[in-house]
Amino acid sequence: MRPASSASRSAWTSRRTSVRSRIVAKKSGTVVLQEPVKRRGVADPGAVGYARLIDAAHALMIVVSEDGVRGAERWLKRTGLRTDGRFQGLLQALLNAIPRTKAKGGVRPTGSGGPG
Repeated sequence: MRPASSASRSAWTSRRTSVRSRIVAKKSGTVVLQEPVKRRGVADPGAVGYARLIDAAHALMIVVSEDGVRGAERWLKRTGLRTDGRFQGLLQALLNAIPRTKAKGGVRPTGSGGPG
């Protein structure tokens, strides 16, 4: 139920937005990264800009999952992030943060669903 007063409504909206924009969630005494699709409000692939680079990265992940690589290429061109060094650095850091395991024929990210 929404509060009646203007000030209360503003605080309620602010808390609601804050919950949507969280990057991590508490889970069993630890924190886990939110899945990009759960942050769609601030990581909207159709947005003109993003408050944080992680929001843009999550938007890109949503585009890849829904529209594939071609869609991601179009999104990168439209947003101008294809040549943004800070964005490229963030994507590299995110890739480097994925735990890797040895598997037959090479190395793969943990939990990738592949054999091994």
